[in-house]
Amino acid sequence: MSILNITNDGLPNIYDLVYNCISKYEPISEEKLMSKCAPSDVCDPKMFNHILRSWSELGVFFKDERSHWTIVKSPELGPKKNALNAIFDKSACEDVWSKDGACDFIRALVWILAQDISRLKFDLESLQHLESGQFSMSKDGSSIYMLQNDTRLNGFKLWASYFDTFIKSGGEQIDPTGLIRFYLEDIFVESKVLAIETFYERLIDVLPIFPGGRLYEMVTIELNEGRWPKPKISQNELPTGLSRAILRLMVEGLISTEDIKGDGNKMKLMFTKDLVADYISHIKLDY
Repeated sequence: MSILNITNDGLPNIYDLVYNCISKYEPISEEKLMSKCAPSDVCDPKMFNHILRSWSELGVFFKDERSHWTIVKSPELGPKKNALNAIFDKSACEDVWSKDGACDFIRALVWILAQDISRLKFDLESLQHLESGQFSMSKDGSSIYMLQNDTRLNGFKLWASYFDTFIKSGGEQIDPTGLIRFYLEDIFVESKVLAIETFYERLIDVLPIFPGGRLYEMVTIELNEGRWPKPKISQNELPTGLSRAILRLMVEGLISTEDIKGDGNKMKLMFTKDLVADYISHIKLDY
């Protein structure tokens, strides 16, 4: 399965509607669910069926032997966090190159976040040019593509927007601020003040889409060395996407950063691949 081919896999707004309806009335019969979400005299139920199929396979929805639907894990987390937990569940993306789960979305997200996002152009032609230059031309005998056509690019934009990871203000751009915001309490679960290296380790444990993370390494190992702006983690440079997220979360008042004098474990927030925004040694959760 996949989630980027929205014609076959369903739309985010329909997922949201179905999730909230099931959550409110669960256990809800399929007949009642469809009558509330997609009455046959008003709309075509096809897209709703696609959502039920896709997100039951991903483990968010469950249909029992009586054809009653429920939310599988934690309804109190809400539709977006439950969807993200399902997408990044280790059992669902054990091999990021598989056709299972939402690996198509993960691959595209990791690859895009591996770029210098301050200079990334988000049109299909520019992305295709990057693909052809950065990836070898075969993966198990077939060409590697992340977003090879408008269908998948539009699907990526829709789902990334839904997860607050794609913005159109000032031009289309990727921005993982919202994605990280969902997981701040998971990262700061034991302490509200973390050394930056501890923060980073916990971040890539829950969101392994940044350097050192399991999914990041599985995608970027296929990139041609020297053909992409590889973040210099060995030199304590944080990726531009993550740097932007930290800076925005500071502006929002959700976190604050410190540069403690004499602390040698510091990392650099990067405006661009070559421009340092700040040096930080600790991050504090401010709520």
